[in-house]
Amino acid sequence: MILLMRDLVIQMNIVIENEGIPPNEAPSNPSHETSN
Repeated sequence: MILLMRDLVIQMNIVIENEGIPPNEAPSNPSHETSN
């Protein structure tokens, strides 16, 4: 089950990269960068 979830996440990341959508939900972006 964990493997399936990991594969799903990996596929989603690949799709996002292929779509060229900016990684807004990516943890690599510091949340303090965007001021609410």
